[in-house]
Amino acid sequence: MVEYREVERIGKGMYLGVEDEIVFQNDKLVPYLPSKDEAIKIGEMSEEQLKDYDEWSVLEKMASVDWWCVGYFVDKDYFNRPNQIIANAMHFCFEKRYGYPLGSFGSVCDAEHNVMIFCEHFLWPPKEYNQNLAELTEGKLEKQLQEFLVEITGDLRYANKKLELCEDYGKY
Repeated sequence: MVEYREVERIGKGMYLGVEDEIVFQNDKLVPYLPSKDEAIKIGEMSEEQLKDYDEWSVLEKMASVDWWCVGYFVDKDYFNRPNQIIANAMHFCFEKRYGYPLGSFGSVCDAEHNVMIFCEHFLWPPKEYNQNLAELTEGKLEKQLQEFLVEITGDLRYANKKLELCEDYGKY
């Protein structure tokens, strides 16, 4: 079988590095986790599946809002890859932190295990007006991502990181 790679999503943002080299500070994500109502609105799990949501760990709450991570609830062994779970759902925390509509950004641990967060071009223009999104510039996005990434990792290497074109590759 021949394996090939295809860009699934693309946008301006930042690469954080390889999944295993990143240290996320879960307690720093807590203020920005989706509420139960937001998780229901995102729609990856049913209201019934989310009934005990308020008692869940940070990792479980992050997994519940990402279409890829929802499968983790079937096979608990997947929770052994916490950075992948956080990488795939951290954009929800970023959006909440800066007042952007849910789904304005993407984040992922791709097939090469590279973690990235970026503004997804294919979602433009938004369905509803959002002042924060309307006022977004590359400079503002760069500053917000720097601040957010330092906050959730404690890693100062992100403090001066520059925006770049992020490409989420899938393998087939």
